Order: sequence, then C-alpha cells, then structure tokens
Amino acid sequence: MSQPKKPRRAGIGREIIRWTLHVAAREFGCDRRALERALSTGLAIAGEDGRFATAQIVAALYGSKEAEDLRKTRLQADQIDMENQERRKELVKSEDVYRYCEGLFIALREKVLALPCEQQDKDDMLRDMQKLTYDQIRKSPIGGDSQAVDQDPDSAAPADTDRVG
Repeated sequence: MSQPKKPRRAGIGREIIRWTLHVAAREFGCDRRALERALSTGLAIAGEDGRFATAQIVAALYGSKEAEDLRKTRLQADQIDMENQERRKELVKSEDVYRYCEGLFIALREKVLALPCEQQDKDDMLRDMQKLTYDQIRKSPIGGDSQAVDQDPDSAAPADTDRVG
C-alpha cells in the first residue's frame, strides 16, 4: 500500500515562470509594444535570459498594491501639509485673493469716476488700470497660465490654491 501524498505548500518547489515579451503579451492579451512601454515605465529590467518575471508583468500592467499604498500615503501627507500651511497663513486660495483684489479695484474705479476731470481722461485711467491689473495677475504666481498672452483681460482666471511669499 502506498503512502498518501503530502499536500504541497504554495510556492515551494515550484519553478518561477519567466516570460518573453511576445509570449507575455499574448498570454495577458495586450500589444507587445504596449507591454514593453509599461515595463520600461515601471523600470522593470529583464533578467539575464531576456525574460521577465510574472510579478514584473502584473505590476507593469495592473499596478502594484505597494505602489498604490505609497501613492495614497503621499497624497494624504500632501493634504495634511496643505492644511497646515493654510492654518499658518502660508497658503491662500487664489479665489480669495481675486475676491479681495476685485473689491479694491471696484473702490478704486469709483474714486476714478468721481474725479473732477474729463470723461476721456477717466476712461484712459480705467483702461490703464484694467491692463495693469491683468498683466500683473497673469505674470504673478497666482495668474495661472503665464503662456496665455492673448487671453482676454475680461475673462475669468482659473481658481487655484497657491503659496504666498
């Protein structure tokens, strides 16, 4: 009578599967060039045999739990850092800055309109003021896309959160 076989423990005594790009692409149902890009993006290096381990291919195609956990942890740390900077008044929302500046320029506009001078002079001052504020905001750190030179001065600038000082 023969002895019953002992159950094998997972991963013990098994040969590691190594894949060529061609075979892996066919097996995982993707384009070979796409797999090659995914592997190079993830900085996977082929072994001496020119093949890749299954874990490398799976991580390149589907991501890895460790990488996603690290990404999540970094995002959480960034969020906490931003909240701390806001509390210390090192970070302000650009929409708050725009709202503040808008109030200043409305008051300044009213003062210009109340000046005892010709309407043409008032119009020139207001036009200069509008151009000055547009140019300064566009070139400032809160101005968004500094490449948008042809943007209309009356269009709204994107709201964002930016560093102060």
